[in-house]
Amino acid sequence: QEKKAEIESRQALKEAYRSAENANRAKTEFLSNMSHDIRTPMNAIVGLTAIAGANVESQDRVIECLSKITESSRHLLGLINEVLDMARIESGKMTLAQEDSTCQSWWIILLRLRNRCWMNINTILIYTSITLNTRMSVVTA
Repeated sequence: QEKKAEIESRQALKEAYRSAENANRAKTEFLSNMSHDIRTPMNAIVGLTAIAGANVESQDRVIECLSKITESSRHLLGLINEVLDMARIESGKMTLAQEDSTCQSWWIILLRLRNRCWMNINTILIYTSITLNTRMSVVTA
């Protein structure tokens, strides 16, 4: 009887350990992905600020840069808010509620996700453009 309880206790400990390892692995992967996702718009903001500063005489170019900087900063703020929400959920300061939803609400969520993906693509394209412009100016200078 005692031996059976000890075996069950050890098995429960092993399961808890595996669960903790999986949670730790998931958190590490999440942080790794987020660090990349955060760097992309941040690099766009830094690069576009430099481009705007180098083109102060061209109002159209500065306005274009400021527009892209605004878009990238909003995206960055959204990512930071998501990280903070995850921390609140994990610490028990925020809970998730299960609610009935309609196809329309799911459609809106999917559209937002699609827009976020396009924003990531745009940010990458902006960053690539900055890199290419910088390289071109270095080559021609």
